Amino acid sequence: MECFWKQGFEATSMRDLIERTGITGASLYNAFGDKRALYQRALDHYVAGSRPAGAGVAQGCRCDGSRLP
Repeated sequence: MECFWKQGFEATSMRDLIERTGITGASLYNAFGDKRALYQRALDHYVAGSRPAGAGVAQGCRCDGSRLP
């Protein structure tokens, strides 16, 4: 996420991400497919880690995202 925060999505290149992560371009493409998919996974991971424990329950949601009756 740091690359995207510093440079923005459009300005962050796959080369930037390869250098920052320290893995090969082939591995990055095999794992994520493209920059947008990598960004989405990183954002999902960040959001999941920033929610307080029990936030879904407090909002009336089950773990699978469906609403409680």
